[in-house]
Amino acid sequence: MLTRDTETNSVETLLSNWNGMYVVGYILAAKPEGRTLTSDRYILQSIFRKLKEEATEAEATLLSDFIFATRDIFPFSRDLERALTHLGLGGLLIAENPKFVRFSVERNEGDNIIRRASTILSDELIAAQEHLAEKFWRYLDAWEEEEGLNQQQ
Repeated sequence: MLTRDTETNSVETLLSNWNGMYVVGYILAAKPEGRTLTSDRYILQSIFRKLKEEATEAEATLLSDFIFATRDIFPFSRDLERALTHLGLGGLLIAENPKFVRFSVERNEGDNIIRRASTILSDELIAAQEHLAEKFWRYLDAWEEEEGLNQQQ
C-alpha cells in the first residue's frame, strides 16, 4: 500500500505528489526541538547516501530520486543538492548566522510538509519517512559529536 487511495493513485502519481524535495523537507522538519543543522554539504550528502544504502524497501521508494556519484571527494547527488536549494529558496531552511554554517528549519513550513505527508502517503510510507528522519538526526548527532561541532551555534 503506497498511497491513501490505491485505486486512483499509482506509484508514479505518488512520486509526482511526494518527490525528493518533500522527502528531504520532511526529514529536516522532523528535527528535535531547538536543533540546528549544519550547512556542510559533505556531511549532508554523506548522511543521505548512508540512508539510501541502508534503506528498507519503503524507505528506498522515498529516496528513489537520489542517485549518488561516488567518484569525487564525497558522495554527491545533484537531486539532493537541488532539493536543499529549493527548500532554502522556499523558506524551510534559514541561515540565521552570518557565516551560514548552520541552518534552522522554519517551523510553520516544516509543519506544512509533515501535514502534507499525512494526506498523500500511506501509513507504511509515513512510518518509513519518520524512520528516515530519526536515522538522519541520529547520524548527524553522531557525526557532529565525533567532529566536535557545536550543534547549537
